[in-house]
Amino acid sequence: AMESVSHDQMPFAHGEIKKVPYVHGGFFGAAPFMLTNPHWIAILRILMPDVYVEISRRASYAPAPRLIHWAENNPVVAAYGTAHEIEF
Repeated sequence: AMESVSHDQMPFAHGEIKKVPYVHGGFFGAAPFMLTNPHWIAILRILMPDVYVEISRRASYAPAPRLIHWAENNPVVAAYGTAHEIEF
């Protein structure tokens, strides 16, 4: 089993957790980062064109913290968050 440098990890009764079982809101807090990535914007535009139009309009006037609510439980934002989880 892995052990942290400061020995501050907690052991779980059923062993090491190998994957994230739940992420609140599907990484919606990562939405402003996703909106700066042309690759993920293209994915959003192709898979969810109505959402893309809505958020592209909102992004022109809303500050970054106000750009996360649309992304709660959004599957494209969840995929972005999962793909970039190690960075966060």
